[in-house]
Amino acid sequence: MDARKTFSRLGFILLLVMIVAQGGQVLLLKLGYWLLPVSWQGDWMTYGSLEIVMWGMALPVMWALTRKIPVVGKGEVRKLRPGEFLFLVPVTEAAGYICNLFGIILLIPLILLLVLKGGNPSDINPLFELMSQGAGVPMFLAVVIFSPAVEELLFRWLLLDRLRRFGDKTAILISALAFGLFHGNPLQFLYATAVGMIFAYITLKTNTVRYSIGLHMILNLFGSLAMYVMMIKNPFLMLKITVLLLVVIFGMVVTGIVFICIRWRRVRFTPGLEPVQRGTGFRTVVLNPGMICFILCCLLLFAAFFASLFIQL
Repeated sequence: MDARKTFSRLGFILLLVMIVAQGGQVLLLKLGYWLLPVSWQGDWMTYGSLEIVMWGMALPVMWALTRKIPVVGKGEVRKLRPGEFLFLVPVTEAAGYICNLFGIILLIPLILLLVLKGGNPSDINPLFELMSQGAGVPMFLAVVIFSPAVEELLFRWLLLDRLRRFGDKTAILISALAFGLFHGNPLQFLYATAVGMIFAYITLKTNTVRYSIGLHMILNLFGSLAMYVMMIKNPFLMLKITVLLLVVIFGMVVTGIVFICIRWRRVRFTPGLEPVQRGTGFRTVVLNPGMICFILCCLLLFAAFFASLFIQL
């Protein structure tokens, strides 16, 4: 199978997995509200439905459809020393928070309009709406443990392994963009794409997803800590912990930026055993039926997101 057909096939697979994930979550929640008693219709059902669909439907479908696409150029696992792994934590935090801030800046006019019209600014990011339902054990298990693991298995194991033969740059860019688009939200797109590039690079250089899973869990942990801080009933204690959390995050972001500047020249990209020919890259990788359909579907979700917000204005 030539490169263009492989990318097209992967595009159709991503499209199907997205349909399964999005449709499965809606269907399972509908069934839960219909069949389960009201006392069971809480956080466990909401987060449980999300993880059941991702682990029980999306991941098996992706595995079944990609298993016949050959994995070429994968070497032995390279273990990271504890110091090397800890070095990557602030780097990931910096990339994530900077791109998240940039995305928020781009949407400031829309956020201001929404607030002036009495809307909820958390509607800008569906993840905030999901997390606002409760910051208990279900949210921790879903957001910090299960979701990072399944997302890394989907995009840095099943997808990235099939792309590595085309070279590191192509594999990193396409897997990260697919990861960002898969979120179906313009704000999360920039954030997910940025951290996706780092996760992909780490996975390619170590030949294992264990480190990207760990970093993803840490990133989501810091992102969800604010919800737990808000549960503190003592306002003075909540303020102290909030300030401490902001100082820690700011320090990690600054440290990450410094690390990126210092180590940037050491970044190396392997060309791959079947590199995409120069001058035909965009046509080969993007301008094929599968990828076009996947991208159009994601853009429709972006459009639906903006439409739902404008309806509130």
